[in-house]
Amino acid sequence: MTEGKPTSQAGVFQRDVILPPQFFDVRGRQLSAEQRLMAAVLEDAVQCFQKHLLARNGEQRRLFREAAAWLLDDTSTEPFSFRGLCHALDLEPS
Repeated sequence: MTEGKPTSQAGVFQRDVILPPQFFDVRGRQLSAEQRLMAAVLEDAVQCFQKHLLARNGEQRRLFREAAAWLLDDTSTEPFSFRGLCHALDLEPS
C-alpha cells in the first residue's frame, strides 16, 4: 500500500463536503426552482453511483449501471441528461 493513494476503486469516489450555501448559490445567484430540481437529480445520480459502486446485489448493480451510463453519456443533449443539467447549472461536465 502506498501512503496517500486509495487502496480500492471506492477511494477514488470519496465525498467532498459542500455546504448548502455553496451548493445552492452558483456564482452569486440563487438557483431557480427548476435549477434546484436539476441539482437534486444530479446529486441523486452521483450518490447512487457512489453508494452502489461495489455492490454485489443484482438490483444495486442495476442502479449503479444506470447511474454510470447516465453520468458518462456524452452524446445526449436532452434537458435532463447529465450534460444538459451541467449546462443549465453552469457546471463543467468533465
